[in-house]
Amino acid sequence: MVRTQSINPGRLLKDTFRTIGSIYIPLLVFGLSDLAVVAAVGLGALIGAPLITVLTILLRLIFSRWVCSAVIYYTYQYLSGNRISIGSAFRRAISQTPRLILLILGDFLLLLILSISAPYLLIILIIPGIYLSVRLGFVLHGITVDNLSFTRGIRHSLNLVKGHWWSTFIAMIVVLIVSLIFLTPIYVGIFLIVATLIPDSANYQVISIFTFTGVSVVFVFIYLVIIPFMTVYDTLLYKFLRANKNKSNQLPS
Repeated sequence: MVRTQSINPGRLLKDTFRTIGSIYIPLLVFGLSDLAVVAAVGLGALIGAPLITVLTILLRLIFSRWVCSAVIYYTYQYLSGNRISIGSAFRRAISQTPRLILLILGDFLLLLILSISAPYLLIILIIPGIYLSVRLGFVLHGITVDNLSFTRGIRHSLNLVKGHWWSTFIAMIVVLIVSLIFLTPIYVGIFLIVATLIPDSANYQVISIFTFTGVSVVFVFIYLVIIPFMTVYDTLLYKFLRANKNKSNQLPS
């Protein structure tokens, strides 16, 4: 009789720390490419031309999905013992653009709903929002890894988490807490450095420049350290849930 296993966040963390060193450089390349597009969006905003601003924002939305998809596919293949190139992962992501655009539209619709919602409605939506974010947390993984359509990716994610919502939620919370443990000393350290460097007689503009620099350093740290760590962890979690579901399908009815 085949038995399914329960999610063990401690083991996932252990496997993540064991794996991250050998895969970090490729993940860093993905992160740097995304940062370059973020910089391009910022430059487009500085230029101020409406058309350029719109085009750079669209580029950012599409490219960020390409990067997310490519990173997931590359990481999953690496964890499965298959060595592929960064270019192959990007080509895979680009080939799935129509499905990724549907995800972008879904994100946009969600942001639109949140932006027009009254404050009390947002409070009401917190619990169902958390619930759905866990149930639908692996839609992109299904599209990317298993080459599923957008709707099948949704069903796939719902299926994977079915019966494992609490353990999946706890596993997600654990990686967030660990990431915050890494991030907090960096944030506090940069804040103290910025506070020390700002002259007592500094005007608002100088303070803004120092603050922006500090926030930018934290942002880059998140991109280049925290996100690769979380990517490996989330992909390991997806791999586990996927294997668990395959085992449960073998159980006698």
